[in-house]
Amino acid sequence: MKIIDSHLHIGSLSDTELVTPGQVKSDLASYGVTGGLVMPFAKRGGGDDWEVHKQLYRTALDAGFDIALYVNPDMLKMYNDLSSYLNFPFKAIKIHPDAVCFSDCELHHICELALTLKLPLMIHTGADDCCRSGRFEPFVKQYPNLNYILCHARPAEEAFPIIKRFENVWIDTAFLSFEDLRSNLTQEIEYRILFGTDFPANRWFPHLGNENQWYKHQISNIENAFSENVSEKILSTNYCRLFGNS
Repeated sequence: MKIIDSHLHIGSLSDTELVTPGQVKSDLASYGVTGGLVMPFAKRGGGDDWEVHKQLYRTALDAGFDIALYVNPDMLKMYNDLSSYLNFPFKAIKIHPDAVCFSDCELHHICELALTLKLPLMIHTGADDCCRSGRFEPFVKQYPNLNYILCHARPAEEAFPIIKRFENVWIDTAFLSFEDLRSNLTQEIEYRILFGTDFPANRWFPHLGNENQWYKHQISNIENAFSENVSEKILSTNYCRLFGNS
């Protein structure tokens, strides 16, 4: 079965470690993953180096990956000077409201940018008020023509009701509790679930154990718990449908 990872990272894993697209590609090949969507790591507090990002995008494309444009509020101030970025064939826009604070005004701005570029908007979600899934429901309502991906689907008790109410909302499985996925999966939403791992952000969490076993477990959980038809949707078909890949 074809497997595509919708949530991958490149760039500065730490102050001393730079993860290259080539390294990610090599690791994924050992897990049977054929490709996916990569984006630079978010730098907590901002101060991202946009020139470094552009070089990462170029090498990621050369390695055969799809790319997502990472945006923070500083970049929004450069809105009239995005020409050097728009030359890249981005598949999505990614924001991380936990790493860098977004005001509601800035969130409206990013929604309008995503609509203009006709790209899905990926949003990191978490437990804090700044990035809880429920915070983004008003934007989902206001921009019904924009596809949203609530990365991590957190908290699950907020994310799953949203995806069930709004057909323009997707989620990924990156660090999503498998029990939350299994208990909430229904026919109405199985075509809007994307396989994602946040790889190699798992290296920040030593308690996850052996990386090879951890990654393979993300795949086997889905293959073993669901029918072949549903597993194929989550592991690849949904990705191809959303991002236009064959």
